[in-house]
Amino acid sequence: MSRLVAVVWSIGILGISTIPIAAGYAAWWAVLVLVGCVVVPHLLVVLARWLRIPSVWTAVGVGLMAVVAATALAAQPADAEARWTADGVLSPLIDSIPRLLTAPRPAPADIGLLMPAALLVWLSSLAVALAVTAQGRARIAPLIGALVLQVAGALLTAGAGDPYGAVAAASVLLILAGWISTPARHSDRRPARRASRRGWALGLVTAALVGLLTISASALVGGDRFEPRTLVPAPPLPAQAVNPLPDVPRWNAEADTALFTLSTPGAMPERVRLAVLPDFDGASWTLDAGLRPVGVVATPDTPMGEWQTPITFRVEAGAIDSAWVPGVGHTSAVSVDGAAADGLLLDPDTGSLVSADGAVPQALTITASVDAPSDEAIAQAGVPPASEVQRYLALPRVPDELVGHAEVVVDGVSARWDQVTELADFVRGERILDEGAPSGASYGRIAEFLFAPEAEGGQVGTTEQFAASFAVLARAVGLPSRLVVGFGVDPAAAESSADGSRVTVTGSDARVWAEVYLARAGWIAVDAAPDSAIRTEHTPPASSTEATPAPQATPSDGDGASTDGGSAAPVADADEQPNVPMMLAVVGGALVALLIAAVVVLVVRRARRRARWRWQGAPGAWALVLDALALAGRPPAAGAAPEEIVAAAVPADSELQKAALALAAQAQSAAFGPVGDAGADAFGSDAGWATAMEIERSLRRASSPWRRLTWSIVPLSRR
Repeated sequence: MSRLVAVVWSIGILGISTIPIAAGYAAWWAVLVLVGCVVVPHLLVVLARWLRIPSVWTAVGVGLMAVVAATALAAQPADAEARWTADGVLSPLIDSIPRLLTAPRPAPADIGLLMPAALLVWLSSLAVALAVTAQGRARIAPLIGALVLQVAGALLTAGAGDPYGAVAAASVLLILAGWISTPARHSDRRPARRASRRGWALGLVTAALVGLLTISASALVGGDRFEPRTLVPAPPLPAQAVNPLPDVPRWNAEADTALFTLSTPGAMPERVRLAVLPDFDGASWTLDAGLRPVGVVATPDTPMGEWQTPITFRVEAGAIDSAWVPGVGHTSAVSVDGAAADGLLLDPDTGSLVSADGAVPQALTITASVDAPSDEAIAQAGVPPASEVQRYLALPRVPDELVGHAEVVVDGVSARWDQVTELADFVRGERILDEGAPSGASYGRIAEFLFAPEAEGGQVGTTEQFAASFAVLARAVGLPSRLVVGFGVDPAAAESSADGSRVTVTGSDARVWAEVYLARAGWIAVDAAPDSAIRTEHTPPASSTEATPAPQATPSDGDGASTDGGSAAPVADADEQPNVPMMLAVVGGALVALLIAAVVVLVVRRARRRARWRWQGAPGAWALVLDALALAGRPPAAGAAPEEIVAAAVPADSELQKAALALAAQAQSAAFGPVGDAGADAFGSDAGWATAMEIERSLRRASSPWRRLTWSIVPLSRR
């Protein structure tokens, strides 16, 4: 293979391998830029070799050219809340990497976001071009380059760039075609043993790389795959995004104030979330958010439910004065008048939306999906293993009193949803919902609310106490829970029109409820507060929460709190067992991938050996005959004469026997005759190879079905 053909072959392999990376961008021209980053370095390397420029200087010059160009093009303006600032000359290029990893998927049509991928393709192409032009024939470098680019594309797109492996298959076929069509160049002075070692080394490297490519692709498109976006630190919550729990009683006091208007072309949701608070330290409920721009593909820490309902609604801001943005479920897109909304950040774990500038935009259109399991699915659902939802079970320094009461309430109740119902009924009981009651959700306030008499500040509380009490008791018996601050919506109060329904949310609709997580069902809302409420002005008693420290847990040998203050680990449900079928499937897939890689390596080795024999003339053709006899199960004895070998290979008194004897004579003459003997070529390389091929076909036809099936992969090696 000439150097020109090798360069074209390398460009084709790397050009195909840029397709998964280009799929990570919304711009149609991304693939053209990336293919250009493959072609141009190859052409520059060819030009440098023609001008006799040393390879070291070529690598340095072309590499620096790419870094300078990428840095200049990456210096694009970015929103302050979406930019991670680096110091130094290369800061625009360095900043573009976290900007890309925190951008929506596929990434917007921004040339600055394309620069990290373009630089990776350029440098990979440069390294492969230097290797290919130096050797002048097919080698391992294009395979390594294709592996780097395709793994990068799989990481950037979470496997969506090549979901069916078509690009990987096409590149492997192109690589194999180049290898098979390129015979290995062996010098007559090179020892056969050294050539054999080199061949086996190449085979092992090829097997390892092909197997790695297959297994990496399988791991990236399924299961718990590695996500590089998680390596980028999330920006902190804006200063304006304070805990919204204290705002609920204030909004309740302004009952008739229109906070925002909600409209949707479909069914009106019964609840609108403002902020989800999953983190509890024993004194308050907060959100440790991992914010990302809306549209970024990120996996929440609890899997979404298997039953999802899409919903699109419009929020028109009124008197709401919060940095938190109303939403429902799992938000996938937010737009303002048809354009993507800037300045909004999303916590993927909870679905909470927050405005970076501290104000809700005047009009937003939100697209989301909501967990919508059937009643039957909820009733039959269990909970995940405690290790997977530890965040939603944390009860630091929990008092034994609360744990003990929770266990008494659910004693004898095995179904998880029945436990939820029993706990909600216990919290609701005969207690009074009073919007003017003292706030707070610490252990002390919860214990006072649940167990103290009304005269001492108990039995009366806001929706915060009802929700927090249920969430703590649920966690005490192993039910993952969290608090939600939001608004209840009465679908019956919505105004219907040709475009859907519309409702105005007022201060009286503000409330706090809890959510529990059930396996396969997702997060289910649980409102333990009564529907009707009163409002009185309470004077906190002397034993109020503010003056009474929270009860402290005491070590116990019982089933209550653990010695470190945490609750006892709940017993796993029956459906919490390890997913054995999935584990077996993964192991089986890896073994199949390794088997396929081994078969490919064996086929390639035999094809290369046949190509080498083809170029060796009569000795190579005779080696093919010996190899065919071994594959047919009739290997010649050591020291057998050529006539005996021919007699075992072909029918007697046939034209093929005469041609085979002539081939054997020419092979002996070439091997043992004087150097430069013209008689060695008298038989002709084409005629000798045709004779050997005909002998091989006849032996294969006469073999057993199993030998015919494994003919091309049996690792025999006849020299």
